Amino acid sequence: MRGTERRTGGPGRRAGDRDASVRAGVAMPAWVRISILAAAVGLAAYSLLFARQISEQPRAEGVETARQLNAEADLAAARAQAAIAGVATALRAGANLLIDQPQ
Repeated sequence: MRGTERRTGGPGRRAGDRDASVRAGVAMPAWVRISILAAAVGLAAYSLLFARQISEQPRAEGVETARQLNAEADLAAARAQAAIAGVATALRAGANLLIDQPQ
């Protein structure tokens, strides 16, 4: 059931949708929108690379610490080997004497 129209004049509230100059998409040229999108993507990529670089610094320090600990362990093992080399030689000599002269 249609009643009387309450709007007395004017084209209506959706009339601006038909006008291309009023639409939000036309307010900015395409190259401006593409430039803004490219800048946003570039900023996101830079942030990702920066975050990755920051996270790798402690890892690199950990690798250096592990190398240093490994070198110290090798040195300690060499010193221990040198310390017990005389004992090992004496045990081998004693074993050879027992083989040659069983009691």
